[in-house]
Order: sequence, then structure tokens, then C-alpha cells
Amino acid sequence: TAEQMRALGEPFRGGLQEYLALPEVPSIVSETAVEVTADADTDYDRALALQEHFRSRYQYSETAPVAGDYDGNGIDVLETFLQERSGYCVHFSSAMAVMARVLDIPSRVVVGYAPGSPVGFDDDEQQVFEVTSDDLHAWPELYFEGQGWVRFEPTPSVAVPPPWTVLAPNQPSAAPSSAARPTASSSVQPTAEATVVHQSPGAVGVTASDASRTRTVILVVVLAVVLLLLLTPTVLRRLLRRSRLAPTDDPHESIANAWLEVRDTWLDLGHRWPRGTPRQIGAVVAEGLPRSIAETSLSDVVNAVEQSRYAEHLDDLEGLRRQVDAVLSGLHASRPWYRRLGHVLLPASLTFGLRLWWRRVTAARATEVIADEAPQSAETDDAAYKRPVDSGTR
Repeated sequence: TAEQMRALGEPFRGGLQEYLALPEVPSIVSETAVEVTADADTDYDRALALQEHFRSRYQYSETAPVAGDYDGNGIDVLETFLQERSGYCVHFSSAMAVMARVLDIPSRVVVGYAPGSPVGFDDDEQQVFEVTSDDLHAWPELYFEGQGWVRFEPTPSVAVPPPWTVLAPNQPSAAPSSAARPTASSSVQPTAEATVVHQSPGAVGVTASDASRTRTVILVVVLAVVLLLLLTPTVLRRLLRRSRLAPTDDPHESIANAWLEVRDTWLDLGHRWPRGTPRQIGAVVAEGLPRSIAETSLSDVVNAVEQSRYAEHLDDLEGLRRQVDAVLSGLHASRPWYRRLGHVLLPASLTFGLRLWWRRVTAARATEVIADEAPQSAETDDAAYKRPVDSGTR
């Protein structure tokens, strides 16, 4: 209580020099500290005078002037704060802590949370408060012999002063925040008067806006990674198609690539690639195309594939790319858009190609093993070469 604090009477006797240390302080800071506390007789009275000075003559503002590093760090910020008489909790708590040290009272600034907002009662009928990052707050603590560190509240409007700093019996009281560690003699329940407290980004520690910005950045990065993973198969498939349909100097290669693209598009649309000759396969693919495209474009593509495989000379391939594009467009148009979307995001041809690649790798390894285990002597090799072969085997 205020009476207990005043009864202490003993000034600070030393032992906490680090909480008295100060850099070079602007003259306005020390002059204001001495002027405000000129009529106080004890350290407690001086602390009350400082708290009352800030609460009665200054305004709380989150939009205080930021020119000249007013929103930055360093002791010089206090000079601007005392001139403007406007700021937020970090300015008020820092100014009172520095002025207390000027008056040889050990001080420190505590960063924590205001009591928050009442949200109901628990099973034991104890009132429950919700505390979020919006309740971030800073306040000064001054050291007194026989009592220890004692919280003060110089920030006006957003927080009520602690009960041991209220002298009038009809003055409303409020408990210290949960982060202030009140003593047994001052433990009272926090009231709903504690309002949401904001502090400037970069003022001290991690603020609510910093945390919100960090969460937003993380969310954007996660969404970008997920989107990248979803689009990777589609991008790979697009790049493969562009590579296959690019012009080449070898007509056989161009026709083979075009046929592979027809096959993979057929697979991507959820079909099984039939077995057989190009003409037999073309007959199956034609069932999924409009008749006009099947009888013209697809027929021309199949004829080109047959010629590239069996004919000694190839016909003029001019217009082959146009015929292939018509076949691919017809295949896509044959499926509903929602079926096409699923196959575009997860192209089946990629897994089909991976299976073919794995089979080739496995076959190559098997061939290497057989070659390594084969007899190496010339006599054995010659005997094996001359051994009769069953004409019914291949």
C-alpha cells in the first residue's frame, strides 16, 4: 500500500550500481527530474512525483513524430519526447527510469504484458483474462530498501496506476500485470480497466506488429512453396512438350517426338496407351477425337510415323506440326474441364516415363551382371560359340 511504501523511509544504500549507470544525459532530462521532484522528501515521494508528472502533462500516442530518429534508440530520444510531451509506453517507461537514476534511485524497464481483457470465470469461480500480443507493454520498476523492485505506471490513458501509488481513498485501484510479480502485500486481482496497449514497431523486443508481419511472411512463403510443388509437374510437362515439338534437322526425330507427345497427351487424359502398330494405335486414339480430326490430322500423323519407320524415303513433313497440334487440341477438348485440370496438375505421362526409365536402368544393370559373370577364357568362349544351337529358339 501507499502507507507501507511511505513507512519505508530508508533511502537506497548501494549495491545495485549497474541500475544507476547512465550515459551522458541531455540537460532537459536531468533538469526536469530535479524540477518535478523539488518538493518531495523521500525516494518514494520522488517516484510518485515523476509518475504524476507524466500521467497529467503528457499524452499517449502511437503516431508521435518520428522525424529525427524520435522512434529510434538511444538516450537522445528522451529529449524529443520531453519536448513533444507525446509518445507510447516505451518512451514513458524509459524517461521515468532515466530520471529515477538521475535522482540516485535504481531503476529498470520491464517489458511484458498488460493484464488483458476478462473473458469469464474458471471452474473455481476465478476470473479469467485473455492476454494476447496486442497487450504488449513496458513499464519502469524502482528499487526500494526493504521492499525490492516496485512497479510504477507513468503511461497515461492505456494503463491505470498501481494501488500503492494511489493516495486518495476513493481512487480506483488496479493490480500489477502478471509480468510484474507483485509482492504478497499488494496482490489484488487485475481489473477490466486495463485496456489494450500498443507499442511502436522497433521500439523494444518483438511487438505485435512484428509478430503479425512475421506470420504473414511465413504464410506467404509456405503458400508459395505449396504452389510451386503443385505446379512443378505441370511446368515439367510443358517444357517437355515444347522441347519435343521444337524444329529439328532430323525428320525421323521430329516424327518420333511428335508421336511421343500424342502418346503422353493420351496418357495424361487418363487413357491406357494401346499396344500394336501405329495404325492399330491410331484406330484406338481416333475414338477419342472428332471424326473430322481423326480422318485428317490423326491420319496424316500416323502415315508420317509409318513412313519414318518403314519407308526408305520420307514425304515432305511440312504441316506436320500443325496436324499434331490439331490432334492434341482435339484430345483435350474430348474431356470435361474438371477432368483435364486433374490430369494437368498430375500428368500421368511423367510417372509412365519414370517407369520406362527405371526398366531401362534395371535391364542395363542386368546386362552388366551377365557380362561380368560370363566365362573369360578364350577356350571356353570358343567352345560356347561352336556349341550347337536349337533352331527352335531365338
